[in-house]
Amino acid sequence: MRLYKKAAAVLLAAAMAVSMMTACGGGGGSTGGNGGGSGNNGGSTSVAVPAPDKFENVGTGSESEGGGSGTLGTPIASFSGSQYAAFVQNVKNHQSTGLYMEYTTVEYDANKAYKSGINYILAADRNDIYLKMRSVGSTSSVPSVVFGTVENNTEWLYALYEKSKVAVGEQGAYNEGQLWDDIGFSADALPYQMYKTVVKVNGQPYDAETFTDSYGTKYTICYQGSMPKYTMIEYAHPDSDGVQYYVTEYKTIQYTTNGLCQWPKDGYKVYKYVSTSQSGNTATIVLADEAGKQYTITVVEGVPNGLTVKDGNGNVVTDQFKWLMQGE
Repeated sequence: MRLYKKAAAVLLAAAMAVSMMTACGGGGGSTGGNGGGSGNNGGSTSVAVPAPDKFENVGTGSESEGGGSGTLGTPIASFSGSQYAAFVQNVKNHQSTGLYMEYTTVEYDANKAYKSGINYILAADRNDIYLKMRSVGSTSSVPSVVFGTVENNTEWLYALYEKSKVAVGEQGAYNEGQLWDDIGFSADALPYQMYKTVVKVNGQPYDAETFTDSYGTKYTICYQGSMPKYTMIEYAHPDSDGVQYYVTEYKTIQYTTNGLCQWPKDGYKVYKYVSTSQSGNTATIVLADEAGKQYTITVVEGVPNGLTVKDGNGNVVTDQFKWLMQGE
């Protein structure tokens, strides 16, 4: 049973997803083309995101020239002169307008075989972030939805159960501009040497920038015009889940929020975390509603019907939390 993870860790999962997107150069621009194509996905699962073996660094030169000699590329004198820095600044300049992105990130193992993938919808304005995640290839699974906002100079992240109109919030630290920095739009210079090159993806040449961090992780950002189209992260070694490559395709990037950054408190039942703990296979979550009433949720993993909710008087009120069991 994974109800504890569904209820208590969806916020962390969302933050990690955002970090993964931005680590390889997610940024601003306008609507991008499709440009995908199935790669070698290591099994029956087919996704319209190029596999790592579909990326070929053909060296220096312009896109129209089809690349040049050498595969490292031309060194970029300073981060401020990179294409990445240009669109980061462009996005920062549109904080009041907002940003809307649709993209897919796919994980591959050391053999470049498909492991898993997630489709994302991200919207952000100056103080709000909306993120919806759904597994690649799934039309029936319930998406995870997170909304981040600032209340009284405090950052809050809410897991949204949109069908049931329930929001579960967790408090975080906040500094001015924190939300934008969290999704990777900090103006700080990358402390790595960047290179300009041309990378072919499924045989199509793209202007690209690459760099390697101090851990040996390689980053590739492919551009369509002034915006990213594909990004690829290659770890020096597989991580604990056996993942060595992350490939992202950006399908839509626009300067708007499409109305998704309107905090949907009206009509929502709002709970906030008081505490979470776990002992063995038993997790305990304490939530408080807006009236201050507390509810204790106990989840015993691996046990059928192992979720129980009690109010402050010890009464069992599990039926009032069907949204938690259904995840929507």
